[in-house]
Amino acid sequence: MALPVGARVWFSSGEGPNSEWRAGTTVSTAGERVSVKRDEDGQVVEVDGASVHMANKEDVEDMTSLAFLHEPGVLWNLQSRYQGSDAIYTYTGNILIAVNPFKPLPNLYGPAVIERYRSLPVAQGGGEAGSRLPPHVYATACNAYRNMMAEGAGQAILVTGESGAGKTETAKLIMACLTHLGCHQSGQAAAAAAGTGGGASSGMSGVEQKILESNPLLEAFGNAKTLRNNNSSRFGKYCEIFFDPVSGAVTGAAVRTYLLERSRVVAVNNPERSFHIFYQLVYGASAADRAAWRLPPAASGFAYLARSSCVELPGQSNAEEYQHTRRAMSHIGLSEAQQRAVLGLVAAVLHLGNIAFRDGEHASVGGGAEGAVVPPGAPRQALEAAAELLGVGAGALAEALTTRQIQTPEGAITTPLSAQAAADSRDSLAKSLYARLFDWLVAAVNAAVDEAHNGPAAAGAAVAAAGGSGGGSGGRKHLSIGLLDIYGFESFEVNDLEQLCINLTNEKLQQHFNTHVFKWEQAEYEREGVDWSYISFRDNADVLELLEGRLGLMTLLDEACRLPKATAEGLAHKYATTPAVAGSSRFTPLKRPAASFAVEHYAGSVTYSAANWLDKNRDYVVAEHAALGAAARQPLVRELWAPETEPAGAAGGGASGGGAASGAGAGKQQSQFQFRSVSSVCRRQLGELMGALSALQPHYVRCIKPNPTGAAGLFAPGYSLQQLRCGGVMEAVRIACAGFAYRRPYAAFLDHFWQLCPEPVHALRRRLAEAPPPRRQPPAAALSQQGEQQGGGSSSGLAALEVSELRAAAEAVLKAAGQLGPSSGGSSSGGASAGAPPGSHLGHTKVFLRTTAAAAMERQRVAAVSAAAAVIQSHWRRLQQQRRYTALRQAAVVIQAAARGMLARRLAERLRRERAAGVIQRCWRSCVERMRFLRARKAAAVMQAAWRGLVVRRNIEAIRVEAAALKMQTAWRAAAVRREYLGVLRYWRAAVKVQAAWRGHSARQLYLQILPLHRAALVCQRVWRAHRYGSLAAERLRRAVFQYWLWSKAAVIIQTLWRGKAARQRCTRLRLQQRKARILAAFGGAASAADLQRLPVRPSPDSARRGDANRYTPASRPRGCYGPACAAKATAACSGGAVGAGSPGVDVVRADDVALLPDRDSRMAKRLADLQEFKVSPLVDFWKAQEVTQSRTDGGGGSQPCSRRGSGAHMLPRPLPSTFGGALPTGHASPSAAASSACAAELPSLPGSPPDTDFREAAAAIMHGSVTCRGGGSGGGAAAGTGGVGGGADLDALSAGGLSAEASYGQLLENAGSGFGATVAAGAAAEVQAS
Repeated sequence: MALPVGARVWFSSGEGPNSEWRAGTTVSTAGERVSVKRDEDGQVVEVDGASVHMANKEDVEDMTSLAFLHEPGVLWNLQSRYQGSDAIYTYTGNILIAVNPFKPLPNLYGPAVIERYRSLPVAQGGGEAGSRLPPHVYATACNAYRNMMAEGAGQAILVTGESGAGKTETAKLIMACLTHLGCHQSGQAAAAAAGTGGGASSGMSGVEQKILESNPLLEAFGNAKTLRNNNSSRFGKYCEIFFDPVSGAVTGAAVRTYLLERSRVVAVNNPERSFHIFYQLVYGASAADRAAWRLPPAASGFAYLARSSCVELPGQSNAEEYQHTRRAMSHIGLSEAQQRAVLGLVAAVLHLGNIAFRDGEHASVGGGAEGAVVPPGAPRQALEAAAELLGVGAGALAEALTTRQIQTPEGAITTPLSAQAAADSRDSLAKSLYARLFDWLVAAVNAAVDEAHNGPAAAGAAVAAAGGSGGGSGGRKHLSIGLLDIYGFESFEVNDLEQLCINLTNEKLQQHFNTHVFKWEQAEYEREGVDWSYISFRDNADVLELLEGRLGLMTLLDEACRLPKATAEGLAHKYATTPAVAGSSRFTPLKRPAASFAVEHYAGSVTYSAANWLDKNRDYVVAEHAALGAAARQPLVRELWAPETEPAGAAGGGASGGGAASGAGAGKQQSQFQFRSVSSVCRRQLGELMGALSALQPHYVRCIKPNPTGAAGLFAPGYSLQQLRCGGVMEAVRIACAGFAYRRPYAAFLDHFWQLCPEPVHALRRRLAEAPPPRRQPPAAALSQQGEQQGGGSSSGLAALEVSELRAAAEAVLKAAGQLGPSSGGSSSGGASAGAPPGSHLGHTKVFLRTTAAAAMERQRVAAVSAAAAVIQSHWRRLQQQRRYTALRQAAVVIQAAARGMLARRLAERLRRERAAGVIQRCWRSCVERMRFLRARKAAAVMQAAWRGLVVRRNIEAIRVEAAALKMQTAWRAAAVRREYLGVLRYWRAAVKVQAAWRGHSARQLYLQILPLHRAALVCQRVWRAHRYGSLAAERLRRAVFQYWLWSKAAVIIQTLWRGKAARQRCTRLRLQQRKARILAAFGGAASAADLQRLPVRPSPDSARRGDANRYTPASRPRGCYGPACAAKATAACSGGAVGAGSPGVDVVRADDVALLPDRDSRMAKRLADLQEFKVSPLVDFWKAQEVTQSRTDGGGGSQPCSRRGSGAHMLPRPLPSTFGGALPTGHASPSAAASSACAAELPSLPGSPPDTDFREAAAAIMHGSVTCRGGGSGGGAAAGTGGVGGGADLDALSAGGLSAEASYGQLLENAGSGFGATVAAGAAAEVQAS
């Protein structure tokens, strides 16, 4: 912006946030440089043009209306109003800025002033000068009350600022205004408006009076003088006032207190003071009370108060304040006896501080014991005075302070304490007693309000609870306005745990302020399409995470307190080594002083010392103290130490003690202490407070302390500017200037301002009553309008119309009021000059108005309503008919709503069915595509695994090389930087931060590169391992099956060998019998055939299988006699005839005839057959089928046994090992021989088979011909070598003797060297020769 010569400007005197703004006049401009003449000394300086701002000509009440809005303009406006006309209140949009005047302003407050602001429709209206009241805290209170009654929603007024900014006084003024408004609504304001003072008048009811009188009582017991404020609240207070939703009258109140600074009772820094009640009691008590309570003449007579030289406050009298406190006690309903009991306990706390201890051999009180004792003199007198005021014995009090009991299985063990430990126990008792007394007073205040509202019954219930949280009657709904007055931001030279809790509270409130003023404002404008520029602000979420996060300062403090040997240095080291703390940009560890660090808050950096944090955070209750209080003669003391009936903090006032709940541990003697963390209680209470505030509509009052010294009329710009920046006021100024304070949905806007242009609105309402709208408003807009209209919104149904129709009607209303801006589609005609921002804007669902435009329209609406009131009064009869018509229209609307609901439900059902069908189709298609994808992925898995492995190895190698190079470069650069900047510490720290950031970036990049490859490798490994496990399982199954198959084949070989051996033995016996028969026949000693036939015979077991019914086995066979066949053979031999192979009717005995085996052989065959179960059973079935078939072929007519021998059916050719494939050979092969040959062929190449088995050796020997099974005689080996059936001589002899020439099974297996074709041919030739 070009600056004209001679213009009044503000320019910065330096660079950075601590620079000051100075006033001057431009002399000349040269490009980016501007020459300015300073007002303070007349010198001309040359400054940068970017740091020069135009000055405003006059101050304004609302800083959003400044012509030039900037930091120096805001400061000058506040300073001009503060120093020129004692105007301490200024608006910044909806935020009220209150500057502490540090002096009384009698004409600025009072019931008359409240009445003026109550009667004004909008206290923050705009328009011509004189048509509105100036900014005031009463305006904010009236606005909150008006919104509560109009919208039916709870309100909250948050008074914030640093210590000494006037928060407490501002909160009292707001409370007085609210009680006056409630009193006026209930019909009691006539007498209240007569006075001119700033307090409550005599016309107020008991409830309002007690609410106001509770302030001085709580201030006396909870406020103290600090370095920045003479009346600093050392506790947080949230007062909630309840109003009747119909009449608006005050129905009750509830006071909640938070985190009383109990350590101030026993420790106070000079020149600060302890709590006001101590000094009021010392200097204001009557002579009788002083004697009864043994009070010294000055505060220096108490050790707790003598630590500070500050006794009196400027402009205040301790004696007068004491009388004010006594009157407040009377107003809230405390009797004289209760007041004396309360003040007596305050005196007892002071006397406890005068009790001293020394280490001695014997105690003066309570018998002899080692440890700490109370010496005679002043300490003994203080002990007796404290015991008398507490209602306990001096010996019992001394014993509770100097001993501890440890519970063991054998009983209680009493342990004496040292002098220092006894002093700590005394301080703990004093703090607990004062905190419990404060909680009791808060409960008494709530009980008094409940008694005035609900009667004595509710009061008794409220007294039982330590600080009830509500004053409303059970079951009734009440509107409420909450008033928060909590300690401000603190920063001293030495900041302890109390300052950390206080600053955490202010950080929470600052976050609440940011959320409502900044984030909601921006989101609202962006959602509605309002043309404005985004303004960033500083969020303090990182500070809250540092303080109360999962691994924040308070969480680590609680963990350290649970360790008995934890130290402050260890706690500081833990803070410095925890990544969540040390890695925060808001945390800075310090080497000096020890156990200290700095935290960057929203208001600036604060240095904390953790030297006393562990002791202050351990908020424990000594069991001996609880037992002593429970057994006291004083009723109030017994009530304070009564056992707990509900969890601590369940009631609102119970939170004031910083974690010491009333009546803790009287009946819990199993442990010495009852540990409670101060920080955990603080966080819990803050969570409850923020939860309550989030449900209310907030109103903000920012209190500013104009100078650090507290001087009246002095305004320090730099000091005030820092508070404005920290409080977010500067950002709120920019947003409020660029935004719109009034925003309502179209329906609510038309319902409120329809009087300015009634025709379009009436047309919409008539059309809405005649026919349903073509379509409903979008759900988002409907919900938004519903949220804006809850409690007191539109009931005409305009929200059901289309937005375009409502927008057209709103444009007509704005045009009629002269507030239609250019951005809304018209020209600005509301008195704004050319180039000024528009006073209105039409959003997507809402109407936006600036404060001045809204005030002007409100004035026009009030005028229109007032004019219409006279017309309405003259048409009363028509009004009756109109009401009837409205009722009929509403009935029609209900019917239409029911019909539309039915249609909508039908439509919803159809849409649900269609959506369900779509879901089913989608799932099926997804399944099909997924199966296709899985098949493709399985096929590509192996190739991907190989390729990805190669890529990963290459990438890892490249990463290693890069990391090594990076390490060498880092080492070299670090050495160079250290050599060059060794003496400059801040540059070294900067280099460290840069290196840390770069390494973190490199590590993250490396991790992001390796992470996909690593995941892919894991997937490949899982796939490969799954495949490997499946292969191993298949291999084990194959080996098991093969092992079973191998043993089955071995059983077949064993059976074959056994049958061959049995046949040979039988053949030998038959030869011997035949020889014997020939000899007997030759000498005539043989039995006749008739005699042999008379022998009893039995059927052969094998006759059924062989199909030969004529085969018998003698039942009682003499040696050498074998049935009719043998007899016939013997007869033929004796006659000299040879039995032919094909002779009919002659039964020739065969060497392999199983029917002639003994019965035990049959049983053995059965057992061998049992071995062929499982999967070998098909082989057995095949074998039996072949035998039966051959048996049928041989039997024919039952008399051709030789045909079976000649057919070659039992010639068992052995297939070659190379041709055996697991299936049985077709044709004339026996399964036994085939299995034996296959087993012998595959034995040498089978993996995993038993190393030493007899059947393997036997099978190998049979294969190579090393085992011979001779049929008799010699020459078997030669026959085997030549491929014949047996030896030639033996064969001829057997043929001559009547034996069959058919080769037995053993002989066939013996012919290993010859092929199967040769064996079959030899058998056929032998048959031909025999025939």
